[in-house]
Amino acid sequence: MPAIRLRTAIAALILLPAAALAEVPLTVTDAHVPASLPMARAGTGYMTITNTGDTPERLMAVEAEFARGMLHETEVEDGIARMIHMERGLEIAPGETVMLEQGGAHIMFMGLTAPFRPGHPVPVTLIFENAGPLEVEFAVRPQGSHGDHSEEMHREHREDGTVEMHHGDGQHEE
Repeated sequence: MPAIRLRTAIAALILLPAAALAEVPLTVTDAHVPASLPMARAGTGYMTITNTGDTPERLMAVEAEFARGMLHETEVEDGIARMIHMERGLEIAPGETVMLEQGGAHIMFMGLTAPFRPGHPVPVTLIFENAGPLEVEFAVRPQGSHGDHSEEMHREHREDGTVEMHHGDGQHEE
């Protein structure tokens, strides 16, 4: 009898993570990064997240082996765009769809260890407050496709996660 209980317990432990993943009330679509130049030190990531659950969710962090991931939001004041690190994460209300896109909330990948190359997707882990980690594969799109930030816009990020640039010309304010 104890052997049967042990097998049942082991089976339950093995199936538990699969059951937990099946209950994640989030859908991530259109996850992508623009291709980067060979010497690029930073890149951007975009996606659409839908909360299909009944409770609020929050994207807290982004992890990747190829760079340090940070959630940023673009704010424009007096014609100057400023990238701000989203220290509290990104809230996604029940039933809400949030787009991470150029000119709004997006992911910054700082300290790239290799360039993003079309046809070579990159694995990223999204850390949610309630759902926990969610593995997502980001497609690499050619430069200039939808959602592309130029490398010039992000080359001089500050340690506090902010950067200022003149809106529309891709140049930083010094």
